Amino acid sequence: MTDEKKQPTREEQRKDMINSLESNLKNDFYTNILGSNTLRNEDAFYGAFGKQVGEGQYSASMKSEYASKLYQETMEGEEKARENLGIADLPDVPYPTNYQITKYVLSILNESVNGLPLGNLEQILGKTAKGAKLEIPDALKEYEIQREELIEKAHEEGKKPQEIAGMLDKDSEGALQMYKHLVYEALKRNAASKLLEDHRYDDINAQAKKVSEAFKAKKGIKDTKEKD
Repeated sequence: MTDEKKQPTREEQRKDMINSLESNLKNDFYTNILGSNTLRNEDAFYGAFGKQVGEGQYSASMKSEYASKLYQETMEGEEKARENLGIADLPDVPYPTNYQITKYVLSILNESVNGLPLGNLEQILGKTAKGAKLEIPDALKEYEIQREELIEKAHEEGKKPQEIAGMLDKDSEGALQMYKHLVYEALKRNAASKLLEDHRYDDINAQAKKVSEAFKAKKGIKDTKEKD
């Protein structure tokens, strides 16, 4: 007699989904791409130095082990699709491009913000972007819970998307979408600011190292420090 695998409850599935979405927002590679892309893309706000840091960190991220993993997974997926469909042509080389990796990462982060309840997003901001005080009304958090239940019931009843949209409160929907947008903007700014802070002196440190090495070479000074 074999034991049937217990199916997760709706609440357990919801909890797993929330944990997965939250982990996306905490993924170092994703946040580095988010921050570096923001610095490169919004140089009018962050200035020339911000763009310089962004370019350096974006390049470093794309050469990382995690990026290599994404490249490999994408290539394997393309090759599998090619075999299944019997396509004679090969995928473009090199494939995927940095653009496609960035698009993939930013899409996941966008989906995570849009998929998480406002209460969870508020907690994440409280731990990461601590200066962002969005003051999300409790009534809106409650509406979001009721909204999910309403949509699920409407789907079960076979209602069309336009019918479901007509059942939702327009004012609450507008506020909900605006808060999601503000949360994403706060996460972008936090990721960009962290990169700026972590790499604020990279150029000065690099120049100082060159001066030090040149001086030691001229004086015949050997570095006695143990190398890691």
